[in-house]
Amino acid sequence: MQSHLTPWFLAFIGVFSLALTTHAADNAEAAAPPELLAQYDFEKIPTWIPNWGAGYESTYKPATGWRSPFKVRLDNENPHSGDNALCFEQFEVATGEIIVHSPSIALPELAAGESRSGARVIIRAYVRTQGIMEGDAALRVLEKSKDGKSLGLLKNEKSLVSITESPEWTELTVEGKLRNDTHTIAFMLVANVQQVPAFVCLDDISIEFVK
Repeated sequence: MQSHLTPWFLAFIGVFSLALTTHAADNAEAAAPPELLAQYDFEKIPTWIPNWGAGYESTYKPATGWRSPFKVRLDNENPHSGDNALCFEQFEVATGEIIVHSPSIALPELAAGESRSGARVIIRAYVRTQGIMEGDAALRVLEKSKDGKSLGLLKNEKSLVSITESPEWTELTVEGKLRNDTHTIAFMLVANVQQVPAFVCLDDISIEFVK
């Protein structure tokens, strides 16, 4: 069967296809790969979990400094990978929100005249829980300026992603656009558990920056 397409039309299709391919290649080259800002697998660190902190009722101290109404510890019985996971355990009903947070995570420095407009972070973490009901726990990110002033929460959300009952390890992924003047961020587990005992374990957390 002979084709009814004229030579000029076939030539047009060829040029159009080449233009689309070139445009896609240009976009692929322009898209910068994510830059790893922080990674936490809780391996080969002291049991006091250096640089991680926790807060309750406006009081903050090292994460492992709490005995009531919750406890933070390294767990080597059932990590997602390696030898350890970070576990938050609550065994008393609390009267307010509990926060377990990472060290301060610095963003890449801006060059002169450069803007952070459109930049975002991608957070991935593995979570395992018990006794956690809907609304009991979530992940959150706090943004701060260069002088350490709080700028607010990523996406203005107290709950970037809710943590639910999951006795097996589950991957959570969330991303959000950063403010232009954000200099550092902190990753947070927040909880307000109303039925105890309950726990949340975290492992293999990665935080990436995308221009």
